[in-house]
Amino acid sequence: MKRLINVNSFLIFFSFLLGMSCTNKVYDAENLTSIADSCYKADNSLQALQYYIKGFIAARKESNDYLAMRCAGYISILYNNFGNVDGSLQYNKLGYDLAIKLADDDAKSSFLSNYVTYYCNNKDSVNARKYYAELLRLPVHRDKQKYEYFCLYEYARIMKCVGNYSEAQNVHSQALEYARENKMGALYILFQNSEIGNLMVLQHKYDKAVIIGKSCLAEALRLNYKELILNSYKMLADAYVGLGEKDEAYEYLEKYHKQSTGVYNMTKYFSLQNDLYQYENVEHEHRVSNLVIVIILITAMAVVLVFLLFVIIFKNQALRKAQVIVVNKDQEILKLEQKNNNLSEAIDNQLSRNTSYAMPVDQKDELFMKIKSIFEDLYIISDVDFNINKMAECVGSNVKYVSVVINEKFGKGFKVILNEYRVKQACKMLSDDNYYRFTIKTIFESVGYRNAASFNRAFKSVMGMTPSTYQKIYRHEADAEIEE
Repeated sequence: MKRLINVNSFLIFFSFLLGMSCTNKVYDAENLTSIADSCYKADNSLQALQYYIKGFIAARKESNDYLAMRCAGYISILYNNFGNVDGSLQYNKLGYDLAIKLADDDAKSSFLSNYVTYYCNNKDSVNARKYYAELLRLPVHRDKQKYEYFCLYEYARIMKCVGNYSEAQNVHSQALEYARENKMGALYILFQNSEIGNLMVLQHKYDKAVIIGKSCLAEALRLNYKELILNSYKMLADAYVGLGEKDEAYEYLEKYHKQSTGVYNMTKYFSLQNDLYQYENVEHEHRVSNLVIVIILITAMAVVLVFLLFVIIFKNQALRKAQVIVVNKDQEILKLEQKNNNLSEAIDNQLSRNTSYAMPVDQKDELFMKIKSIFEDLYIISDVDFNINKMAECVGSNVKYVSVVINEKFGKGFKVILNEYRVKQACKMLSDDNYYRFTIKTIFESVGYRNAASFNRAFKSVMGMTPSTYQKIYRHEADAEIEE
């Protein structure tokens, strides 16, 4: 859900109105981009990505910065939809640099908006605020309504990123009213309602989340907007889990997984990256070749300069001796400076070792209680990307202090404790009759594991047996009790 609303909501802001029929007869950058636009409007993300990649490669070869910028922007958005965060940031930067080169303020606004969204998704509020400030400094746009709408939207994302859910909800409501007053269209309104529904789940207002989720699902189905349909399924599944209504939660979770498999076919996605990787390899080899030529030229120039230097030295012995003396003095000064720097660094390191972990007992206890409450919050620790850095951010401390407190209080490392809490929740689900229809895959994804191998390894480390063995033992004991 994190990559659905938070990424796809600004696609309209980034879109350009081009629509041409797909064809296999032409392969220049302009026609490839037009094909990609048509596929994108038809909601065919995989084929759109394929042609945007081809269009980007062709545009770079043709030195068409405008089309290269457009293709880079869409590649960035589609990469983020498929969970490739590094790739999305890389191509967003390429597009933003080209927008600066072209002095295109509207395009710069779109890329800055993308930056805010990507960094909010990754809980990096510092960079999100940085690019949001740059977004606000841009001059008035040709499309003022969309600019002001997305300025509100991005600020709401930042508030959500820092955990200020009430303020985020308030700003999303402002954006919703702005879209209605300016008659911007049903999709803009649906984005905000979907965000508000997600915030209801985060604030544990599950009854309201169900009402909003059903309304959003009906509207998303009417508009045939797949990403928002997915978001509505996930919102309703989370809300029903919060309400303890397992059957409804299972129904929407199954719909979510079935729909996401169709929208995000990862096998085809990885195969599509070959063209781009091949192009990047060729570009890399080209840069290396150019670099070798530059190095050869620099080396040749250096040889000439050295030769001229020796000629000058031999012609003027007095000057050479003076230079030697100056060089020696400089070296002595450099050695003294280096010695002083090393001494200062050693002192700083010693002070750091003596003080970096010093914490009053009451602060340790307070931090421990915060850490323990985070470990007990399944919604947070079930994030597959949850790590000690995010733990430190959640409790408002730093990694060093969090690590020290965890090791002192739990007597174990962060990863071990995280696995224990996740496996504990998995055991409850494996032994709860309300979850008997859930597959082990659904269960391990629900508690924060990416794949069966990592889940089995963690489960066996904590429980001393595999999940399937645990489930069989529990069911055997349950059957034995029933027979008695």
